[in-house]
Amino acid sequence: MGSHQRERLQEEIKRTLSEILEFEARDPRLGFVTITKVKLSGDLRQAVVSLDFPLEEQRAELLALFERDQGFFRSELAKRLDLRYIPELK
Repeated sequence: MGSHQRERLQEEIKRTLSEILEFEARDPRLGFVTITKVKLSGDLRQAVVSLDFPLEEQRAELLALFERDQGFFRSELAKRLDLRYIPELK
């Protein structure tokens, strides 16, 4: 996959995850989290998601909530994106 295609896919994953967080997250507090960047691994099986939190005091709590709901986010990505493999979110 070329670098331009990878960048486009990273942006698509970022946009889709942002929508899921804002409108469909199980915990409404996750709606305030902003996804700043998504970086895919070379084989496209892992995605490192950079998050920005509204208050630093809530960082640990919101990060734990995001990690807890990773399976939900991956399944929602699978429904919306036409990819052979849905990347594992880190």
